[in-house]
Amino acid sequence: QGGSRLDMTRNLLRSSMILRWTELSWYALSQGSLPVMSLETYKTEMKKGIARLEYAGIDVVVVIGWGMLKDYPGLYTQARYDEFRDASRLVAIQAGAEIVEVEELMNNQDPSVMFVGEERIHFSTKGHALFGNHLIGILGLRRENDK
Repeated sequence: QGGSRLDMTRNLLRSSMILRWTELSWYALSQGSLPVMSLETYKTEMKKGIARLEYAGIDVVVVIGWGMLKDYPGLYTQARYDEFRDASRLVAIQAGAEIVEVEELMNNQDPSVMFVGEERIHFSTKGHALFGNHLIGILGLRRENDK
C-alpha cells in the first residue's frame, strides 16, 4: 500500500534518514538535547515486553545496569541512571523475573579487561564470557527448579 515507484520524493524520504536527521537536528538546535523517555513510559514498555516474552514461553531475565557509566552533563547523571535502574528492579520484581545486576557481577573485575570502547561501557570478550556464564547458571537453576 505504498506510493508509486515514480513518487521519488516520498520514496527518498522513506528510505533515507532525512526525516530522522531533521528531527534530531531540531531537538539539538531548539532544546540542546534529545528527548528522553519518561520513567513511567519506560516502566510501561518494560512491563509490555516482559508480558510478551512470558506469553511466548520465554524465560525472562532482567539485566540491570549498563556497565560503569559516567555522568553526561545535560543528558544523564548517576542519579538519573539510578532512577532507571530502580524502575527496572521494581518492574522485574513485580513480574517475578530473575535479575542480573551488572555492577554487582563486575564489582571485583578489572574494568579495563571487562569493558571496551572509549566510554568502557561495552563488554569485552572476557566480559561477555563472564556475563554469559552467569546467565547460563541462572537459567540452568531455573530449569532445574521447574522439574
